[in-house]
Amino acid sequence: SSFGAYPASTVEEWSGILHLADKWTFQSIRALAITQIAPIASSIDRIVFGRLYGINEWLTSAYHAVCTRPDPLTLEEGRRLGVDDVIRINAIRQEF
Repeated sequence: SSFGAYPASTVEEWSGILHLADKWTFQSIRALAITQIAPIASSIDRIVFGRLYGINEWLTSAYHAVCTRPDPLTLEEGRRLGVDDVIRINAIRQEF
C-alpha cells in the first residue's frame, strides 16, 4: 500500500491505531487516527474515546447528541460509558 492509502476503515481498526499511537506518543499517527475516526464514530464512541484519549473537542457535541436523541441508552452503551456518565446523561435527559 502506498503512503497516504489506509487499509483501516472501521472505528474498531482506527481505535486500535489510536490506542497504540497514544501509548507510544506518535503524535502524527494519533492525529491521523482522530481525523479518520471522527466521521464514522457514533456519539457514544466519541464520548468514550474523547475521555480516554483527551479529545475534548468531541465531548460537547457527543454529549448533546446523546442527551437529545429520542432513544434511551442501551445496556451496552451504558456499560461502555460507565456509571458516572450514565447518571449525568440521564439527569440531563430528564430536563428535556
